This record gives sequence, C-alpha cells and structure tokens, in this order.
Amino acid sequence: MKKYLYKIIISLFLITTSFLCYVLPSKPFTEISKVSENVTIQQEKNTESKFFEWIGIFFLALSIWVWRKELKITSIGPLSGSSIIEQRNAEEVSTELKNKVIVNKDAEKNILVSADQEMNELKKQQILEIIKEKQAVNQTYLSNILNISRHAVELFLYQLAKEGKVRQDGFPLRTVYTLSSSIENLAIDKLKEEVLKNTEIMSDRRYLKIQGKFEIDAILKSNKNTYLIEIKFIQDFPNLMIIEKAYRQLLNVANAIKEKDIILCILFITQELNTKNELNKLKDNLSFDSGEYQMIIKIFSISELLP
Repeated sequence: MKKYLYKIIISLFLITTSFLCYVLPSKPFTEISKVSENVTIQQEKNTESKFFEWIGIFFLALSIWVWRKELKITSIGPLSGSSIIEQRNAEEVSTELKNKVIVNKDAEKNILVSADQEMNELKKQQILEIIKEKQAVNQTYLSNILNISRHAVELFLYQLAKEGKVRQDGFPLRTVYTLSSSIENLAIDKLKEEVLKNTEIMSDRRYLKIQGKFEIDAILKSNKNTYLIEIKFIQDFPNLMIIEKAYRQLLNVANAIKEKDIILCILFITQELNTKNELNKLKDNLSFDSGEYQMIIKIFSISELLP
C-alpha cells in the first residue's frame, strides 16, 4: 500500500483540480448589440468557462495516466509512453532470462515430467508391446519404431525397469531389454528358485553373445559355480536334435569363457503337461559326454511358470 500512497495523493489532487475547473469559472453572460432602431442582437459569451473545461479534462486524464502501469495503458489521446514490457525493471528481466535458460537446459531431462502424462503412458505401453513381440530389443530399434529420441526411450525404459516390467541385459557391449514376465525370464527365475535358493548370486546376466559368435540365454555366477543356461521350447514330441543343439551350444560357451566350476543347464519349456512327461522319460535315458562339466536339465510347462 505504501508504494501506491503517492499515486493516490496525486490522483486526488488532479481529480479535485479537474472538478474545480468545472465549478469555479463565472457563469456565461448575454451581450446585447443594437444594429438599428428596430434590430438588436443577443450573444451568449462564455470563453472563460470553455477554457477551464478543457483544463479540467486535461487534469482528469492525468489522474488516470498516473495509474497507467497498473491499468496497462500505453496511451490516452496525446499522452503516450513506453510499452509495458519496456517499463519492467532490469532485475525482473534478468530473473526471467535466467529462468528461461534453466528451463531450456533441463527440458530434455524432464521430458517425462513436462510432457502430457497420458501420452507418456501410451508410449510406455507401446514399448511393452514391441518388446513382447520381438522378445529382446535395444534403444535404437525402439527410437526408430516410435520416432522419438533415444534419450526419451532411455527415460521410458528406466521407468519401466523401476516398475519391474522390463529387464536390462546383455551389457556392457550389447544392451537389450526384455519383459520381466517373459517365459524365458520366468524359467531362469524358476531355476534360481529351485537350484540356487541357498546360494549367493554374484551376477545375473542374460541374452549374451560370447566372443561375438556364441549366444547364450543366461550366465549366473554364484560364490561357488558359474551356471551357463540355454532355453529351448518343445512344441510337440521331444526332438533329440533340439536337445543335442542346446548341449553343443553350452559346450562352446564353456570352452570359450574358460572358467572353473562350470555347470551346464538346459531348460526345456513345454506347452502341455503330457509333453513334459514324455520329455522327463526321455531325459532319464539320455547321457551326455560333458567331460569336466556338471549337467542340469530342467523341464517346465508354461502353466507352472505363469503366476
């Protein structure tokens, strides 16, 4: 209120002066002029009153002009001034510019916060659907498919991983993302639950490529052993060729990494319980020449893996 006090006083003074300019001047008078014996002319004169009326209007306009900033007025008749933007003080302008710089620097980092929340959820759902279809994808692939920046993809994936919906694997040279609820991941988690429940897991890496040529579904390291895991889906009657292929794949990886205390694990996943029973019978009659490596074969049906 203090900063407006002087404006109030000035405005009251100007309004009062304007009022007096209308009240104080003398009233108009009539002047009679005789042109001839029979003709006379009457004229009403009020030159002083008209002059003060104009002065009153001027003072009334000034009383409004005092409040031009508050009323956001830039001109009244002949009165004009600088634009409202130009009338801001230097400190306000400087603060605004600093805030704009900060916002620009943080805009990309805060993309999930600043963008529409509904659109963000839609993008995250699209990412989940793509991963479900492709099983494992990287950031570049998602960026190209969704037509958004890799940084935005990274932020979406970070949130999905935090929510426990996706896994980040294959690092450090080949990072891929998979669904935490995929059948493959559930099967590996089931193995950990059944075989490694009393063992401390030192590392859990999945979907790896060893020496650029040998792919493997997972490598788990405990404080005692290294578990090489290969997963195979069995649709109908068990095929010995599939079993042989999984076994050879594990041997190649074991020979490539050359670590001690390696255990080879083949996980078979079946659609039907009947197929699982047939595979169990076949497993009992199988013998592998795994040499120095211990062998574990586990058979799971999809129904027992799903929560």
